[in-house]
Amino acid sequence: MSQAKKTKKPKRDPNEISPLVAEAVASVLELCDQLKAGVPIEQIARVTILRRPVEATEYGPDELKDLREKLSATQADLCSFLRVSLPTLRSWEQGQRKCPKVVCRYLDDIQAYPQIWSDKMAKGE
Repeated sequence: MSQAKKTKKPKRDPNEISPLVAEAVASVLELCDQLKAGVPIEQIARVTILRRPVEATEYGPDELKDLREKLSATQADLCSFLRVSLPTLRSWEQGQRKCPKVVCRYLDDIQAYPQIWSDKMAKGE
């Protein structure tokens, strides 16, 4: 079997930068100069702030138990998945404590995309 000869890439001069990098650096330096001169950023660049509302379903004891049953999960499974202790999950399921919004948001995602749950459980995570 003949092997194709590997062509070596010419070595680059470490002091040389690509034209693309040079252009990016020049743009950043120009931006810095304008900001130092007091030009408002809104006049230099377009600034867009995107906010996604993070509404979450409120999971009461019944909803939490129903979801767990829908997922065919034990309390231990859900605890492992959410990285919470068994007493914590039980306190949510018994209505002693409210399920935190961040957990509720995550549970919403699991309901919307059940493959997340399936993949994690298949990997034993």
